Amino acid sequence: MRHAARVEQAAHHFALRLGEIRVLDKPRAWPLGLTLARAFVAPRLGLAGDAAHGIHPIAGQGLNLGFKDVAALAEVVVEADRLGQDIGALDVLERYQQWRRFDTLSMGVTTDVLSAVSARTPSDAWAVGFQSPSEDYPGSPLTEHWNGTKWRAVATPDIPQGCYGSLSGVEALAANDAWAVGTVGCPTYVHTLTLHWDGSAWSTVDSPNPGGKAFNTFNAVTSLADG
Repeated sequence: MRHAARVEQAAHHFALRLGEIRVLDKPRAWPLGLTLARAFVAPRLGLAGDAAHGIHPIAGQGLNLGFKDVAALAEVVVEADRLGQDIGALDVLERYQQWRRFDTLSMGVTTDVLSAVSARTPSDAWAVGFQSPSEDYPGSPLTEHWNGTKWRAVATPDIPQGCYGSLSGVEALAANDAWAVGTVGCPTYVHTLTLHWDGSAWSTVDSPNPGGKAFNTFNAVTSLADG
């Protein structure tokens, strides 16, 4: 779209309530994506707002998360000071991380929705992501299969009640061999999630969590040809 067309469209929507609209520079674009710090805290350090997380700009939810971060961090620090504790100690700051990590990750994966797709043939493709919260889960993994005609949602294994699950990568190798990876998060831990498709159902496969109960996630998966 040319500059003149952009100005005309903006003027139409704002009805010149803001006065004359002029283009001062060329249009720019930045890629949208989900970013989360591996840890929100370290000794004498606490991350909040965009320093801790970045989500898709939907209805200002990223800004709201930042406000919640600041409020939670302030409350933790004030309470620790009232009790005579070192406000910069890691065990104190970890209370803030445990408080905010679950909400932040839940909102992050909610705005991410479908995250990845892998097509083996024109009639065999998988898409993975996150589906809307239910009564039992803040959110759960989503997998959909393309058979050349239509998409069909395919069930995934249950995750612990009260936790959320999200898939961010998938690789289709054969009709009976596909892998999907992501995250399962609970109030006390965030672990990697790995699923395998055997041609009839998805099953959970154990995967490492080097961060212990801290932030662990898989963002993508790929395969290498034999030999």
